[in-house]
Amino acid sequence: MKRENKELNPTQKLIGEVARVILYELVKIQGSIKKSGLNQILLDNRDIYKEKRVFSDEDFAFGINNKVGTERWYHFLSFAGGALEYARYISRKKRGFWEIEDEGKEALRKDEKELNAELGHIYSDWSLISRQNKKEKSTNDEEENNDPGGAVPKNFDTDDIRSDIYDYIERFDPYDFQQLVAYLFQGMGYSTPYIAEKGPDGGIDIIAHKDPIGVHDVIKIQVKHTKDRNNPGISMDEVRSFRSLCADGSHGVFVSMRGFTRETEKNVRTDQGSFVTLIDSVRFVNLWIEHINTIPEEGRKMLPLRKEYVLDIVE
Repeated sequence: MKRENKELNPTQKLIGEVARVILYELVKIQGSIKKSGLNQILLDNRDIYKEKRVFSDEDFAFGINNKVGTERWYHFLSFAGGALEYARYISRKKRGFWEIEDEGKEALRKDEKELNAELGHIYSDWSLISRQNKKEKSTNDEEENNDPGGAVPKNFDTDDIRSDIYDYIERFDPYDFQQLVAYLFQGMGYSTPYIAEKGPDGGIDIIAHKDPIGVHDVIKIQVKHTKDRNNPGISMDEVRSFRSLCADGSHGVFVSMRGFTRETEKNVRTDQGSFVTLIDSVRFVNLWIEHINTIPEEGRKMLPLRKEYVLDIVE
């Protein structure tokens, strides 16, 4: 990208340097990673960045941003990530996960100072476009309070918020998540007369139905929940095993915050004879938000979202 040789301000310089660090860490990962997971890697390497003088203005980079109470370089991660997405150096092939693109890998071949400057200018361009878009939509100034040199596109903020919600749910133990799923179905108008207790459940975790005595429209629900971030998702073999339990004509719903392998999603989608519905993290949160007003109070306490649908907890 050829740009006029405009001098960058300290914020733009630092965000360019932070963006290069993100590319560097992503290429080492050799795959996709949740934004929260990448942030943790960066935070763990904080002392290494300081020792190696990764940031040209250390006093500015490691100084505290008074508005949010964190070091500037760390606070700027989202802005650097947004600029990288704008440049298509990274992407989110899977919602909530970052992955470096070939263009990003190629960019890392450039001279370090040259790349830092290029990324700083990319951030400047992205920020200007974002501000213009927000101005056109008459967005109030309050949204720009935490943006160091511009605004962050709405969809980028939303993805970050959703990632926080996913991470919060991920901390549930399997039984509590199972109870959360039951509350969701209750909010959608189903009765849940059976919720498996801890221990062997025979593959059925929840039974739900809409008619008063449970004669029609029986739904069998299996819930899988793991904190293993290397888990690729539910396999087709697991779905087949569950589907066999629905051979009596009942409909099956498989819920997994880790999602499902591509093979599983494709097979279930194309199998017209399948009576199994898959619910991953994205669909689960979307359903929760859609039915939040009818979800029992106990469920809303477990997953406390306020009107803007961000986590409303006190750490």
